[in-house]
Amino acid sequence: MAEKVKETLPKGTEDEFKSLLLAISDTKLLLGYHFGEWTFRTPSLESGIATCNFAQDELGHVRLFHGLLKNHSNETDATLIHERQAENYNSISCLNSSISSWLELITFSAVIDGGVTILLESMSDSSFRPLRERVEKILQEEKFHSDYTDAWVVALANDGNGSSEMVGDVFKKAVPVFASWLNKLNASNLIEAGVLKTSLEETLGNSFTKFEALIKKAGLDLPDPEEMASDDSSDFLQFPQEEIIYSLRGEKNEVFRV
Repeated sequence: MAEKVKETLPKGTEDEFKSLLLAISDTKLLLGYHFGEWTFRTPSLESGIATCNFAQDELGHVRLFHGLLKNHSNETDATLIHERQAENYNSISCLNSSISSWLELITFSAVIDGGVTILLESMSDSSFRPLRERVEKILQEEKFHSDYTDAWVVALANDGNGSSEMVGDVFKKAVPVFASWLNKLNASNLIEAGVLKTSLEETLGNSFTKFEALIKKAGLDLPDPEEMASDDSSDFLQFPQEEIIYSLRGEKNEVFRV
């Protein structure tokens, strides 16, 4: 018998739903910020166009999730962005400060955006219709993101200019912080209610499988992702830099906010 699709959140899932969507949208907001920041610093005009498009996509995904939060968790634009303090963000920590190179941006994106997309796939058959419909649109766009960043990772790892080791180093930084972020989320009630179809443990395993396939395709000599994830000695900031928060809030031009 097919599971009934609902228009409202099942009782008892509200807190987990809010925390999960905030963690995802915070991460996408920071990804969008960094893609936008790098639009005019890419190696070519074509990569600049792609990066600009990715920034627009990620901010569009944030808007979709914020809409859900405003409709089902009593959030507002003020609480979600304009008045929110850095310590209330739950973005993946490697995105909380400036990104120093195109190689770092691309490799972080392949891991972080790729892993978050695996998490979103567990919502594509959700019992909560508003979430399912939004995730369907997002996954269509993320397919291009994944194809593009993965191709760049392979190209950089094989450019003959010594970039392979640097790509590997970024993997070693990104995989543990993604795993740590996912492991801190709680979705037991969401899974029981069918809002998510895959446990977070299985999602992490599926993410490791994706990372391992990319590592092999790029010809990188790295430990398996599960082993990399065991090293949580990250020196990334716990919360986004204040200058990033300042930009995200739109404080410089808030006088024009309507």
